[in-house]
Amino acid sequence: MVQITQAAEWIGLDQAVEAEQSLAPVQRIEVSVVSERRHGAAVESWSAVKAVSLCPAHLEDNRIVSHDGTDERAHPFDLLRTQVLHVMDEHDWQVLAVASPTDRSGNTTTAINLALSVARQGERPVVLVDLNLRQPQIARSLGLNRLVGVIDYLDGRARLQDTMVKVEVSGRSAFVLPCAASGANAPDVIASSRTKTLIQRLKREGDRPLVILDMPPLLTSYETVALLPEVDCMLLVLAAGHSTMAELDACRGHLEATNIVRVVLNSDRG
Repeated sequence: MVQITQAAEWIGLDQAVEAEQSLAPVQRIEVSVVSERRHGAAVESWSAVKAVSLCPAHLEDNRIVSHDGTDERAHPFDLLRTQVLHVMDEHDWQVLAVASPTDRSGNTTTAINLALSVARQGERPVVLVDLNLRQPQIARSLGLNRLVGVIDYLDGRARLQDTMVKVEVSGRSAFVLPCAASGANAPDVIASSRTKTLIQRLKREGDRPLVILDMPPLLTSYETVALLPEVDCMLLVLAAGHSTMAELDACRGHLEATNIVRVVLNSDRG
């Protein structure tokens, strides 16, 4: 873990996040509390988006905990939310990419828990988008049975409101744009101008929503690198005992193209 911290400093990141408390089976995250700024919480133009209920048992099985503010395992994600949003508010940023050097580092679980924490707070709309089209995981992790998703919208086969769902979180709502299935042309689709147009559209919807993008691994997919100019900042997720100095070194050039808001050292992959 010391190695990861040194690597993070070497590539110019503010800090590596490493927990001392036990959060199994959820990521170990250590963050500090800072002030927040209030925003509106309704995305009225998306009133036609279908609302769905989440199954608590399914969420538990998939390490999703931040929908329940009374669960102490959600608290680290609330702290991470506070820290990330403080930085984004300071710079007037809206689009956050969540990515890791390689797969199975826990970025999808981190992205979902962060999005649900933001939604539960109720101070701004949040949209979670699955752009890991090679190995989409958000629909499975949330228990969403989807026949259409982001690829269908990008290919022009479905309207945006038909591919999104609204999930209820402690009386609040989070909007999710899942990926129904992976496809052979998925990398080309995500790297296309259509995806860039989608990101810009999401930014303009409603009351300046926070847009969280679950991205493919940096080192094994060219599409993440292609989309970096479209995002405001990145949350980098590293896997304890899995991410290496060599991988961070290889990521350095890519990371210089965006703003790293925080680094999460994850002890539970997925």
